[in-house]
Amino acid sequence: MGFGNLFRWFKSVLPSFLPFMGEKRFGLIPIQVFQDQGSRLGVVEWKTLLVDALTIGDPKSEQICDCFVVSAQHCKASGGKEHEFLRLLIKHRSSQSQVYIIVERFRSSDSSGSISPSTNSSSRDLPLPSPSSSSSDNPAHDQVYFTRYESDPRYPHRIMATMAFPEPSRQPPVLDLALILVVVHQNSECYKLFVEQCYWYAAVVWCTLREEFGGSEEINCTGRSMHWGIQWVDEKQKADTVRKVGLDYRAALASHEDQKVARDALKNQVRDKDMQLADKDAQLAVLQRENLALKKQLEEQQSSV
Repeated sequence: MGFGNLFRWFKSVLPSFLPFMGEKRFGLIPIQVFQDQGSRLGVVEWKTLLVDALTIGDPKSEQICDCFVVSAQHCKASGGKEHEFLRLLIKHRSSQSQVYIIVERFRSSDSSGSISPSTNSSSRDLPLPSPSSSSSDNPAHDQVYFTRYESDPRYPHRIMATMAFPEPSRQPPVLDLALILVVVHQNSECYKLFVEQCYWYAAVVWCTLREEFGGSEEINCTGRSMHWGIQWVDEKQKADTVRKVGLDYRAALASHEDQKVARDALKNQVRDKDMQLADKDAQLAVLQRENLALKKQLEEQQSSV
């Protein structure tokens, strides 16, 4: 292998070990969005990470607001229960760095409750849960999986549909995506085999993104939400849920914006008070110097008597 080929090979495999080492303007990339290769988080946990980082308000965390969904794929696994999931391409506009986020629903694979359904948390060290549960009513684990690979390396699949957001002004911000994922989860926190399983979660998130942001959808093949020739998602129930999710998402977004306005107002008040205290400190320093000067004059007059 020549040096040139060796260098190209090294450059191609490096991202799998150091996922974002080669990205431009590395210091601006928000780690809450650009997680380590293969990381897996519950949707509630991920949303909390984003909101907490934005609440702190440091310059690096503010870069979360520069991350947007540019395209999406609705995928179906080729074997087994034909698990369905979404693969979303997210870009950080300033650096043009990108990451793929896979959104999917699993049933609880741990009956002992080591994963808390109330927080929908999930450790990145946990094994991949099985999407093939026959249990009808278990806590749902709605999760995001982070990868640099365009194709999901975990199992073979086919792309059922694609959706693009060509207009930058209509691309979903990453925080909005996280809010939608949580709202859908909160609309059904249980994995119900015949009603609200992986097919349902993928379909509702997909349709919500399309309705809220005007995504341009292209159907590649039929068979979404189907297995053994059976349609596992009721279209009317899905449409009703999408409408409700839209309302709940907009309410959650408005609440987040209101809290941001309130935080900014408090920050401004603190800044104003700090400026007033600084002015008072400066005035006090002047008074102290004047007082010292007067005391010095008094001492000189007393010593001359």
